[in-house]
Amino acid sequence: MKMWVWGRELNAAEIVEFKQYARDNYTAGDRIERGHWHSVYVAECDAINAELADLLDSYSAELAATPYDVRGDLI
Repeated sequence: MKMWVWGRELNAAEIVEFKQYARDNYTAGDRIERGHWHSVYVAECDAINAELADLLDSYSAELAATPYDVRGDLI
């Protein structure tokens, strides 16, 4: 896979490096400086945020399906 950015194509190894850098350094939910970071990094940050959203949706659905009594104890 190659992506055209900043006037040149990235090779596959560079794409992997940019994605790994995002995984190692970006915290889900933090602001992304889209004009500052490379588009491959930004795309990986977006993927990280989407993964967190999916996880939270799954957790919320699981929690909503768990029966609790009025005191908050499991039934």
